[in-house]
Amino acid sequence: MAEAATEGSDVGVLAMLRFWGEVVVAVEYGQFWKPLERHFAALGRRSRFYHEHYSHDGCEPLATASSQTHSGKLGVCLRDMLITPSAMTTVANIGSRVVESRLRFYDQFARG
Repeated sequence: MAEAATEGSDVGVLAMLRFWGEVVVAVEYGQFWKPLERHFAALGRRSRFYHEHYSHDGCEPLATASSQTHSGKLGVCLRDMLITPSAMTTVANIGSRVVESRLRFYDQFARG
């Protein structure tokens, strides 16, 4: 993933931050939150960490991202940079590499 920064592409760096640090995290927290939600409901309170991150990290589609959260701010900046076909290709490539990397990470635990 260091290539995103070494290529000198602001689009690549923002795409990396948005997908790795926001979108993928929101998906992972969503998986953590499902079993935790019952626990917190039984206690009569909400998680101040998992629920808060799950409810806003990476949840706004890029096309409608707003500046109301740090995730949305990254999305707005990234969306505004998508003005050329090469920028869109860069974002698609970064997104694919992030997903592949995360899958490899989780696959190591499934090998038994």
